[in-house]
Parts: sequence; C-alpha cells; structure tokens
Amino acid sequence: MDIPTPTSSAFSRLETFLSVCLWGSLAVGLALVLWALHQPLVFLLALSAIPIGVLTVGWLSRYPIAHLAVVLTGFILMFNYTEGIQVSEALFGLYYVGYLGTWVLRSTCDPDIKIIRSKSDVIFILFMSYSLFALFYGLLGGWSPLDAINQWRVMLIFAFFFPVREAIIKDVKSLKIVIASIAILTTILVTRNYIRYIEAFYSAEALWEIAVNRSSRTGERVTMLGLFGFLYFSLLKSASVKLKLISVFMLTYHLVSLILSQSRTIWLAVVVGLVFSLLFLSRQQKIKLVYTLSIGVIVSAIAALVVLGPFFSIVIDQLSLRVQTSTSLSQDISLVNRFYEWETVYKVILESPIFGYGYGARYKFYSLVYVGTEFKMFSHSTLLTQLFRLGLLGSGLLLAWIVSILPHALRLIRESKPNSTNQALAVTALGFFAALSIASLTEAIFSTADGPFIVTIPLALLAGASARLHSSNG
Repeated sequence: MDIPTPTSSAFSRLETFLSVCLWGSLAVGLALVLWALHQPLVFLLALSAIPIGVLTVGWLSRYPIAHLAVVLTGFILMFNYTEGIQVSEALFGLYYVGYLGTWVLRSTCDPDIKIIRSKSDVIFILFMSYSLFALFYGLLGGWSPLDAINQWRVMLIFAFFFPVREAIIKDVKSLKIVIASIAILTTILVTRNYIRYIEAFYSAEALWEIAVNRSSRTGERVTMLGLFGFLYFSLLKSASVKLKLISVFMLTYHLVSLILSQSRTIWLAVVVGLVFSLLFLSRQQKIKLVYTLSIGVIVSAIAALVVLGPFFSIVIDQLSLRVQTSTSLSQDISLVNRFYEWETVYKVILESPIFGYGYGARYKFYSLVYVGTEFKMFSHSTLLTQLFRLGLLGSGLLLAWIVSILPHALRLIRESKPNSTNQALAVTALGFFAALSIASLTEAIFSTADGPFIVTIPLALLAGASARLHSSNG
C-alpha cells in the first residue's frame, strides 16, 4: 500500500478532509458555546455560516501562502483594545487554533517543513512548554481560570513563528506576501484609529480624554511596526517614483496616528529606534532618511490642519501639554504612580523569583490615580510583568529566544545586496526592536494580543530570510 506524500493528490485530499473536519468541529463548538451563553440570534447566524466557512477554509488549505496571508491580516480582529473577549476575537481565536492544527498536521508529513532548525528553536519549544506549565501553575494557585486561559491564549500567538518562517524558506514569494499582509494590517488599524478619533469629537467622554491629556489604546505598537516598515522600504527598496510616493504617504499616514495616540513612551521609542538604525545606514542613506522624515512631518502637519479644522488648536495644545509634563514627574500623577507600582510588584516577585505565580495571578496595589486598592494582573513594565507571571525561568527562556534570532538581521545586512528587500527588512527589524525595548520599560507588551504578534512576525521574517539566503549561498 502506497503512503500518501505531500506532493501526491491523495495527500492533498487527505489534508483537505482532515482540515474540514477540524474546522467544522471548531465551528460547531463555537455555536454551542454561543447557545450556552443564551445568545440564540448569534447562534443561528453562526450555525448558518458554518457550511460556507468550512468550505472556504477547506479551499484555502489547498493554497498555503494565501491561507497564511488571510490569517496574518485576520489578526486585526484580535486588536480590539476593549474590555473582555469579543465575539470577533473568539471567532478568530478558533480560526487561529485551527490553522495551527492543520499546519502541524502538514508539518508531520512534509519533509521540507522543519520545526527544529537551530538551538533557538529548542529554546522556543522549552519556553512554550513552560508557558503551558504556567497555565496549570496559575490554575492550581487558585487564580481565575478565565484570566489564566486568556493570558496563555495571548502567548500562544508566539507559535505563529514556525508557519511564517517555514513559508518564507519554502517559497521565495512568501517573504513579499507576508510583508504586504503586515502593511495591509497596519493600514487597516490606522484607518480604524482615524475613524474613532474623528468620532471622538462628537462624543463627550472621548473628547474629555483628549482635553485632559490622556493617552488612548490605539494599537500604537502595531502602528510603530508599520511606520518603520514603510520608512525603510521607501528608503532602501522602492525603485520607482510612484512606489516612493505611495510609501511616503503611508509613512505619513502612520506617523500622524502615532502622534495622536498621545503616548509619550512611543514618541521616545520611535526617536530611539530611528537613531539606532542610523548605525546600519550609509551616509547617503542617512541623508535620504532625514529628507524623507522631513517631508513626512510637513505633510502630516498640513493634513492635520485640513482634516481637524476647528479642532486643530485643541489637539496641538494638548499635545504640547503632553510634552511639557514629560519633563517633570511631579506634574503627572500617572508617572509617579508607576514608580510605586513597580516597587510593589518587585517585592511580590522576590517572594517567588524562580517560577513566578503563573497565568491569572494578581497582586494588591494602592493606585494614586484611582485613589483606591486594585488587584492587578500586570505592571507597566514588560520585564516585571513577565517575572511576576513566569519567574526568572520562563522570562529567561523568552528573552534568550528573542536575542538568539536578532543576529540574523546583522547577517542579512552584511551578506545581502544593497537596497534589497533583505536589507530593508533587517534595518526595519533592528530599528523597531530598539524602539520596542524602550516601550517595554513602561508598558506590559505581552498583556495584549498585539505584543506577541509584533515580536513574532519580524523574528520569523528574519529567521526565514536568513535561512533562504544561506541556502542560496550554498
């Protein structure tokens, strides 16, 4: 009896059949959950959509690259930044789990797909194993099962590293498709931010947040990834004038969104990332960088003046106030509050430094902002949050994995042709991670779905492009 191989029609039919069964089971399970939550209307809509959804996913499974692009852009559904788990998040969460399941199924049968290619992959598998341990550790600690599962679900996004990397290694077109998918995702996110920002001027509560100088959750870290991407691909890659104009426009589009987010940490992070990336640019490229950014700032100011109209002066006044309060800690209670928060969580970490407290854990903290006691699951620091949840062991594994892959960027710069896709990718990644390291000082990056996503995708791109370059060089 012949055993189906990845290139045979029998394997293709088997894979499609198993994928349809898996996706169908997930869809039926979601419908039953909605029924159990007493949402019969949503249940009926989900039930009626099951046949179409299952057939669509079954068809996509026959085209791995297209399926990967759909999953990548679909992550926009995870970036809601609203309290609780939304229906769209639940739907995409099941979709993502189903995609990972079918990919693992294929990887076990396809000899061209390898999960373990280097020591960094072993470190990553150890981290994901420890992450699962932290889930059960948190549940055994008596913390909320819903909180524990939700935090573990967010960390599961790191597993997307393998499908993205292997797709790039296997197909030369995948690198550009993944980059294009990320560009589409960040553009959709920024467009949604603009719509919400304009609507805010007709909402008393949202307008109050702007007037009192409060930053809002707008997916600024994802936007920052798009900003660096459009900047360096327009600088190093775009050959035609038309593509350069489009790239500069998109750069401006993302830059304005970051400014309007009122996040001082992100503002500083972008500056640090840009300065750091100068180390990897030639003198001519540095001049072009300054020129491109200058055009972007001028166009941004003109566009803001035209779009905001009578509200332009309000926004400028509050942005100026935001900058002024950054120079004096005593003028911003939120900054003072974070120092007390860091001191509190640090003392808690010292009581269980090796293993942490697991997912779902909370610590008691008196907030100066809300003038009351809170039971918080995170701290405004990525390092402290991870130490609190995973301890030195889990946090060390995660950091070791990230650090072990970043040198691929230096290799791409050193061995790739000037002004190539690989060089643009490498400089983008290095500048972005330098910026992200600053943002991580005052933000819990991995507490929301966008955190693991914006770390995983650039790392997967670097690892995949480096492996392909190595194979092409013999």
